[in-house]
Amino acid sequence: MPFFRHTISVLRAGLTEDGYVLERDWANASVVFTGKASHQPIGGTSRRVFTSADPGRETETEQAVFYILGQVDVRDTDRVAFEGEHYQVNGAPQFWDHGSARSNHTRVQVWRVNH
Repeated sequence: MPFFRHTISVLRAGLTEDGYVLERDWANASVVFTGKASHQPIGGTSRRVFTSADPGRETETEQAVFYILGQVDVRDTDRVAFEGEHYQVNGAPQFWDHGSARSNHTRVQVWRVNH
């Protein structure tokens, strides 16, 4: 079974002013990469879910890692689209050079948030 068996897209959105704050305009995001990756939920096969204590937000969050084949331009302000869900990048992505194009990859830690 191949390690990089999932297909993902990396989305990038510009900033828009909404009242008094600048926010990412995810409704008009552009796809900057589509390719092969491995999706790994943190905690192994079980989902690790964190629920916010703020009842106004009603937020549920799952943490995961994507290993993307090759060196990919992913920024900490991007999102990853995978199987109909969007994941917010958490921290700076890291490139791992193992000397072989078959094993070089970019590691991206993400949060999935449902409202």
